[in-house]
Amino acid sequence: MSQSIEEYIFYFKLAYTERTVYYRFTSNTSLKNFIETVKRFVQTDFDLETNQEIEIVEAGQENGEEAPALVSSNETLKQIYHNKHTNTSFYVRLSQSH
Repeated sequence: MSQSIEEYIFYFKLAYTERTVYYRFTSNTSLKNFIETVKRFVQTDFDLETNQEIEIVEAGQENGEEAPALVSSNETLKQIYHNKHTNTSFYVRLSQSH
């Protein structure tokens, strides 16, 4: 029995701005690949400097844009967000640490 691969569309907001984008991912994308891909895409879409450290933060957490960033793992988006992917969005935050 094969598992179906779904498409997830997530909303991303550049922290502390009104700039937003949507990106599509397959449900079998690992969180590690998700984070790496988003970082690449937002550098272009938000005109960020290539040397800026970027963090991805799940929205809806206490402290909002200041909440802890996602931590890379091999879990898939389906494992993490399957029942809530349509209601999940993210902040793209520039790291303050150098």
